[in-house]
Amino acid sequence: MQWTQVTEDLEDVETRVKEFSRIMNENIIRNDYDMSVVTATLKKMGNRSQSPSEQQERQQLAGMIVDYHTQGYGRNIRVLSLDGGGIRGYMPI
Repeated sequence: MQWTQVTEDLEDVETRVKEFSRIMNENIIRNDYDMSVVTATLKKMGNRSQSPSEQQERQQLAGMIVDYHTQGYGRNIRVLSLDGGGIRGYMPI
């Protein structure tokens, strides 16, 4: 059981590394999964002292995060929510 978990964790790490390199090459965050990969990488970087190349990479990531969040404002997203109403299962407190 443990061996399987370790193997799955290693595969997950390898997948995230591949995804991170793809994100850096394309210079764009496309979806929430990409955002989770980027934030996990930034957490690993932490606040340790950084070389100039790491600082440049961090600035590039910050720019991509800002671009990703501002894209959401440009989209015309509409949500239709239907509620059947009623109070079935209602319990006053």
